[in-house]
Amino acid sequence: MQNRSSIFSFPNPKLSMSATRFGEIYPYYAGFSAVFAEALIKSAISRSDAHILDPWNGSGTTTISAARLDFPTSGFDLNPAMFLVAKARLLSKMEAPSLGAICAAIIGQAKVSKECFDTSEDPLSSWFMGETVKNIRRLEKEIQRLLVDCRVYKRLAEYEDLCRFSDMACFFYVALFRTARKALAPFRTSNPTWIRRPKRDSDRIKKGMDPLIEEFRAEVRQMETILDSSASSLERSKDINLGIASSEALPMPSASVNFVLSSPPYCTRIDYAIATLPELAIMGYTEVEVNRMRRTLIGSPTKPDSPLEQRPEWGKECNRLLRRIRGHKSRASDSYYYDNHCQYFGRVYNSLGEIYRVLESSGLCCLVVQDSYYKDIHNNLPDIFVEMSKNLGLVLVARSDFVAGRTMAAINPAVRPYRTNPSANESVLCFAKT
Repeated sequence: MQNRSSIFSFPNPKLSMSATRFGEIYPYYAGFSAVFAEALIKSAISRSDAHILDPWNGSGTTTISAARLDFPTSGFDLNPAMFLVAKARLLSKMEAPSLGAICAAIIGQAKVSKECFDTSEDPLSSWFMGETVKNIRRLEKEIQRLLVDCRVYKRLAEYEDLCRFSDMACFFYVALFRTARKALAPFRTSNPTWIRRPKRDSDRIKKGMDPLIEEFRAEVRQMETILDSSASSLERSKDINLGIASSEALPMPSASVNFVLSSPPYCTRIDYAIATLPELAIMGYTEVEVNRMRRTLIGSPTKPDSPLEQRPEWGKECNRLLRRIRGHKSRASDSYYYDNHCQYFGRVYNSLGEIYRVLESSGLCCLVVQDSYYKDIHNNLPDIFVEMSKNLGLVLVARSDFVAGRTMAAINPAVRPYRTNPSANESVLCFAKT
């Protein structure tokens, strides 16, 4: 195949800390920047009708970048909280003048609401006192009543199709997410994907309706500012398709995609469901439902239902890694950790097969992949992806490597006996379908 490396041009994909905290309507640890995504899309695509896909859409950086550049786009994720975030980001800045009035209507009704909610089993009760939970629910009910369904209120976990929610409804749900996250500041840890729970019920957060409303209003205003300062306005008549679906079973026809841009889940046992536990709690997901979701997510630290074995089609590098993990002297290496890694690689291989299926002939796929370590064993994930992709018919046409200083290893003291340098290599891998 002709070398196409010269067509790709892009900056370092890693989100800066300032962009993570302030540059978007919702911070997301595992992602790349919109600057990177837009630069790569511009350099790689010449067709105006090219369809762009992200099978691990997360907070929606690929889909918002593609939409801003006027390309049809699709994005899928199994986490319903991240679906709402991705959809909220698609709200056109032309809607900004309406946000204040809608916010005032939500707040006005929530303040006079006498609705009583049963908080005994509410998932928000993990962090908030009963009356605070009721106040959050009053705000949430008014978002639903005004922007989703004025006839009935129910937890979002009960909706069969969140895809019918408007960008505006998702926007105000994300404002409520941000409000709750701000209130949970006392329970943050050095791990950006973890919110601890209070040890005693008496340590739960108590917040009256008035301060909660002021924080909600402030979050809406800040989001409005970010929306209004976006580089370009989105027209929702564009072909934008977001959904809740697995990367192992993409709801798209074969050969229907021209370009894939994504960052697959890390192989560092990040629990992507637990990382959004407060958001899922606002959506009404119970502990049982969250645990069920965890078992479907790639990269989750859950144990497979039955022991797994490595497969030759995963490639030599992957199988070498798995043999070393299985033979490591540390506890549970030959059981839990081996099985968990097999589960990860099996799902990644299936997902790459789906990417191959939906790509058109000669279509391009660009993945941002980060290496890691198991104890003292190097997990060369970029090379593993290259071998897996080659076995499926995706040929590497370009690669760029960057140093990622902000890693999970840097904040995990358990890695210190095994490593002196906690940085990682992040690789942008660009493939073409043969």
